[in-house]
Amino acid sequence: MNKNTNLCILIFFLGTHCLMMGPQRTDSYVRGIQDKDPDKGGCLIPEHPDNGVYVINNNTLTPGSYAPAFNVLMAHCKKNYTPYGTTSKGISLSAYSLLSVCIDGQWLNPLPLCARTCKSISSTETETVTCKHLGETLDNCDNPVEGTVARVECIPFHETESPNDFATCHDGVWDVPVPSCLPVCGEKRLKGLHHIIEGEIAVKSDYPWHVAIYNATNDNICGGTIISHRIVLSAAHCFTDSYGKLYSISDYIIKAGKYYRAYEDSRDEGVQESLIDTIVLPERYKATVNNYEADLAILVLTKN
Repeated sequence: MNKNTNLCILIFFLGTHCLMMGPQRTDSYVRGIQDKDPDKGGCLIPEHPDNGVYVINNNTLTPGSYAPAFNVLMAHCKKNYTPYGTTSKGISLSAYSLLSVCIDGQWLNPLPLCARTCKSISSTETETVTCKHLGETLDNCDNPVEGTVARVECIPFHETESPNDFATCHDGVWDVPVPSCLPVCGEKRLKGLHHIIEGEIAVKSDYPWHVAIYNATNDNICGGTIISHRIVLSAAHCFTDSYGKLYSISDYIIKAGKYYRAYEDSRDEGVQESLIDTIVLPERYKATVNNYEADLAILVLTKN
């Protein structure tokens, strides 16, 4: 088999088995990489990708030197990153796009890069997880990259608590908690059912740890729970925009001992007020970006 035939097979398959059929490359051959390209058929080794390095036969390359023709370049990425190729549609995970062959002084494909990955997920005894990227079903959901959609299908007599059965990988995190399947027991919960059923009006002083939270226009927007003299637990969405950015803390006032909703009500007695000194949000909270996961806020008040 001549060199041209081997090259055609390599380009057509461009996979591990194909490489075994082409000319065999050894470490000593890789050490033939030189600072200059005397044969005018080698390829310039580029700068390493962000969060990874370029290799040939598992040997890290030196940017600015030249690789002999017919060598195959790949990317090795650091932890929580995985190699990917690029196409007109965006990120590609196909075997073809993850390799680049040196032919006539040019790399055949766009050079692979390193993409941040979301946490890997696997199927279990109660659920089957299927991942797709750009509409293509993946072999598994290991090291999923930006735009990967994970869909969960439950076995009979199990269902997800989440209203959605899918999650999307975005910026290294799933936009919502990946759904899990739980056993169905008793009557199926009706969608859209109010949380309060046959509720009763609270009696004054029944919940002394409760506080009312008012905004700059004196609207009662949220409530909170007293944890200690200056600490109140509330919900993060009360203090942020739809992207999780905090509003000015000077826009809020906390009132303890309230019974009536109105900001000022003559029937309230013994009400205590405080401004907010600091608001602490979980790093995971991103509002609508990840469907209000970790929707918690710790309020440090200016006074007891």
